[in-house]
Amino acid sequence: MLLLDTQQLQNDEAGVFIHANAIQNIINGEYIKPISPFYNSIIFAIIMLLVSLLSLFNKRLINTFLLLIPFIFISISFIIFSQKIYISTFHTFFATLLVGSVKTLGDFLKENAEKRRMKEFLYRYVPDIVADNLLKQGELKLGGETRNVVVLFSDIKGFTSRSEKLSPEEVVSFLNVYLTRMSEIIRYKYNGTIDKFIGDAIMAIFGAPISYEDDIDRALKCALDMRKELKKLDEELGLDLDSGIGIHYGPAIVGNIGAPFRMDYTCIGDTVNTASRIEHLTREIDAEIIVSEEIVSRTNNFIFEYVGSYLVKGKSMQLNLYKLISEKLNT
Repeated sequence: MLLLDTQQLQNDEAGVFIHANAIQNIINGEYIKPISPFYNSIIFAIIMLLVSLLSLFNKRLINTFLLLIPFIFISISFIIFSQKIYISTFHTFFATLLVGSVKTLGDFLKENAEKRRMKEFLYRYVPDIVADNLLKQGELKLGGETRNVVVLFSDIKGFTSRSEKLSPEEVVSFLNVYLTRMSEIIRYKYNGTIDKFIGDAIMAIFGAPISYEDDIDRALKCALDMRKELKKLDEELGLDLDSGIGIHYGPAIVGNIGAPFRMDYTCIGDTVNTASRIEHLTREIDAEIIVSEEIVSRTNNFIFEYVGSYLVKGKSMQLNLYKLISEKLNT
């Protein structure tokens, strides 16, 4: 009886020829031998371990190789299959799919957690709209960078001596109201960044973490509105408080500065020190808001009054200082 090779069989061959061909292959020992479940388990464990180890790395080359593992395994299994040994490719795809899904889910949850943490961190210092823009654009740089910024210092004159006559509860209650009112003007009305509160003093910066063309004008408008808001607060609470504001423009180091376990987004440098010294001069000069010449020379939208040249601590040369009167009506 003539037995046909499997390659000669067509789809329309009679069943008896197919059965005869199969029997002849068995007699000749020419049949596919699947590996045992034990070895399949070993192969699955090895692939799972390899894929898991590679998934721990974020390098592009390693991730590319991770995706190629199933195709490499299929090529190897095809070569082995030509030697009449069958290895299931299901385990490879299942291992890659399982580990890949877990890794993708883990990366997604980690990214969301990091984004929430960063959002909470940013919302403490900058307006919500600025925080949203930073998260979308990814412009926030961890660490320090040198930027030109406008620094504003505000302080209530004589508040320390006044607070000694009040109970701690009254001081805290007033400060909460005062700082909230001032913060709303800085953050929400003029998109400034609140650097820190020092008792009743406020340090704010304009130009970081996002810089705009009108940083100086916004800082000046903010100072004028802070003064107006303080007068309203005086009338509401029956107080007679006065504040001094100093504003300066220049380079400063801006970023997350501190220790690994305690960092603050802050601004440091000579520009900050100068702005603080200018604010202290409001106690000596008959002026509510004093600005430096660097501010005056960069805007034409406000009315200033020259108050003189002063030598401030930390400076070897005198500073030309100006009193901010008001915003020009035609701007």
